[in-house]
Amino acid sequence: MREEIRRRKRNGDPCCKRSPPLHFSSIENYISDAYLDHLEPEMEPKKGQRVAIIGSGPAGITISVLLARRGYDVTGAPLALAAY
Repeated sequence: MREEIRRRKRNGDPCCKRSPPLHFSSIENYISDAYLDHLEPEMEPKKGQRVAIIGSGPAGITISVLLARRGYDVTGAPLALAAY
């Protein structure tokens, strides 16, 4: 088996060539841009209450959007835990 792979590599077989790296950030950016172009959120009236979200990961961003749609004034501290 190993000799078969070595022979293919020497002969330039396309199955043995490495493909370029896949950048997940570019895929995530594309999905976010495509989704946000079609997003029409229904906003509730402002409640006059403020909420602070610590962290800017997927959970922090998701809850920030959900709370903002429910009328809360959302602020954030993305690096608060890193500073601790």
